Amino acid sequence: MNKKYYYIALTALIISYCGKKDIDDTENQSETQIEEQKFFSLSNSGKWADQRFDHSPMYEIKQTEKNKIIDVKVSLKVSGGHYIETFVLLDHNRNELQKVNLNRGDMPKASFELPLDYRAFVYVIAKCNQHDMWEAKIVFD
Repeated sequence: MNKKYYYIALTALIISYCGKKDIDDTENQSETQIEEQKFFSLSNSGKWADQRFDHSPMYEIKQTEKNKIIDVKVSLKVSGGHYIETFVLLDHNRNELQKVNLNRGDMPKASFELPLDYRAFVYVIAKCNQHDMWEAKIVFD
């Protein structure tokens, strides 16, 4: 075989292999492997059971003439290396409605506003820099 054709065939073989999944890829993982939990809660604290009371979002709902105001906090004792990074309000389909970013040392609290006629339930998420994301479901009357 001519060297030119050899290199063309070798290049084609390499290109055709690129992007193919390895045998050990996640597509072939056994069904016994457990997917890591994405959100934790007071009732579903998983690997963070000891952290559930400090990280689970607590909320209070107030109403004005036009809006529902959701005040959210966690009872975490903030320190320089352990704090809440973000609070996020998600709709019932888990789409982001609002987000409040916090800085290291900020009190772990946030407020969100929704229209008074908003009826669907929402989730509030607290993202800890060390203990993942914690959620609470808020159902409106």
